[in-house]
Amino acid sequence: MYHLFRRDILVLFVAVMAGIAAGNYVRALYGSSVLAVLASAAAIVAVGAAAEYLLRRFCSPMREGE
Repeated sequence: MYHLFRRDILVLFVAVMAGIAAGNYVRALYGSSVLAVLASAAAIVAVGAAAEYLLRRFCSPMREGE
């Protein structure tokens, strides 16, 4: 079983929340479910990558137990 660190869980949570928000916004704006799903997936990938980059750059390395 893969062990997730707290920061990984935080990144996943933030990315999924941003994806849900983006999907809802696009769905309300254009009325298209397909565009909503694509926007949601794109937001999850983009926010996840940005959060990982920022955490690596500005946070100290985490110990193995955290």
